[in-house]
Amino acid sequence: MNGVEILNIAQKDKVKNHLLSKLEKINKELEGIRDCSSLKDGFGTMRLAKKQRKVEELSKEKFAITETLFDDFGIEV
Repeated sequence: MNGVEILNIAQKDKVKNHLLSKLEKINKELEGIRDCSSLKDGFGTMRLAKKQRKVEELSKEKFAITETLFDDFGIEV
């Protein structure tokens, strides 16, 4: 059973639009911090560790959103 089967059309559109806007925000944020490297930020620094954790968490969230959009709405992003 899909998660959107119990929603009406207006609610489905609202959820879909929310997920798409959230995905857009995540992509913008990832573009800003995607180039974290030990050469630029220093090896073993807190700054590098924070950026790497943030990239990892945003990537997990992005994967979950794209999977939901594909499974429930049939949208390939």
